[in-house]
Amino acid sequence: MTGTATSGASPQVRAACPCGVGLIWPGGLLITIACVVLASAGCSSNETTESTPASQPAAEPAASQPAEPPAPEPEPERNPLLPESETWSREEALAQLTDDTTRLSAAVRLIRLAEALPLCVPDPLPVEIARRLRVVALSESRWALGLVMPEERRLASPVLIDSDGEVTLPVEGIEEEVAVLCCAEDAELFPHLLFLPGEVFILGDELQPALVAKSPPGLRFDLRFENDYPYIALLWRTPPTATDAAGESTPGEPIELARYKWDPWELAFSGPLCDKLPDPPGGLFELDLELSEALIPVGGVLPEPPAIETPVVDPNENQPTPY
Repeated sequence: MTGTATSGASPQVRAACPCGVGLIWPGGLLITIACVVLASAGCSSNETTESTPASQPAAEPAASQPAEPPAPEPEPERNPLLPESETWSREEALAQLTDDTTRLSAAVRLIRLAEALPLCVPDPLPVEIARRLRVVALSESRWALGLVMPEERRLASPVLIDSDGEVTLPVEGIEEEVAVLCCAEDAELFPHLLFLPGEVFILGDELQPALVAKSPPGLRFDLRFENDYPYIALLWRTPPTATDAAGESTPGEPIELARYKWDPWELAFSGPLCDKLPDPPGGLFELDLELSEALIPVGGVLPEPPAIETPVVDPNENQPTPY
């Protein structure tokens, strides 16, 4: 603030500020002070305005993403066995065996009562294994329990249950691990068959060996269909043809060597006893005629006759003893 007195009877007071605002008012200190205060406030306001850059427009807040709901916890697998089945008697379990909704629980209960230990029903029985079990009716008085397979009406590691509660393991040990039961739709037209890698059994009142492979090693049987009619195929996996960088050989593709068709009148399968292998040239496959009780040899080639061993005769045998 700068005050300047001018000549004259009435002194004048000039108020000025750096911003160029000036007031001249005759006399009066109070007015002068007020002007100075107002001017100072105006200067301060201008300085603040000049020194402060223009404010930038406020950035819009990013749109918040909706929070994903937490993944639901998987529900525990439901046990297909009824809890009350653990207290069923033999008679109660047999009565429930004919009901589709209680058949599985009844079959497991009968196995427990028989104190059997089939491979497909361990004790304790985990839920994940229990959910894979299936019961198939083989007749009005017999059922089969086993692990369900992708193919329809096939059970792995089967166990048989009769209407009197008797539990039977058709095979045991290592054979039980690879056994597959093919349950027929109508056993009068085509029998129930139990497959092992190199053997086929007819499952009737008893287990009858139907077809048994003899040579070469690696032959196996399988159930196949042609025009919806089943037959037994003899399969053989060709030798490996390639080796990868790790030295692992690629197995050959299984090929069908022969077909054995069921004769419902003869109650046997007809097919070759022996025939040529596609590879190697000159090779033959052969079934065991003595063990294949349900084989009617048809087609193929005659197997090589067994070598006849000529007995060695001792020239001194049966000679008279010299005196």
